[in-house]
Amino acid sequence: MQVAADLFTEIHRAPRSLPQAGFDEAGQAAYSSLQAKTLDSERFCAWRGLSGQRYVTSIYRFADCPDYENVVALAVRRDGDGRRTILAGLDLGAFPIVALNGETMRAAREQGANEIHLHLLADTPAARAAAIDDLL
Repeated sequence: MQVAADLFTEIHRAPRSLPQAGFDEAGQAAYSSLQAKTLDSERFCAWRGLSGQRYVTSIYRFADCPDYENVVALAVRRDGDGRRTILAGLDLGAFPIVALNGETMRAAREQGANEIHLHLLADTPAARAAAIDDLL
């Protein structure tokens, strides 16, 4: 089922460095590396579930998806026109690397999934299951 996606795009500005307080060179490099792993200038997508609830997600390439525990992962196909369709969703649980490399994501990739959207705000297994049911 196609669910509407509202896109947040970053406003293009001249690069600026992060505030120095609390960021040493290693911290700055780690932050820059994480920024580079997001897709182009689009970092976030807001999906609206069947209930009308809005779910904000961070967008990653499959190869660059972080292995966050206990988050909702959506396998998404983005076509040439920029239209996005959710193909699969799952709770990454305590073993995100296993889930991201499992059968559900493999099947979604075979169906053309080329993005992973992570929803980080569902903090219980029941909330993650409800989000997935609402979005699929």
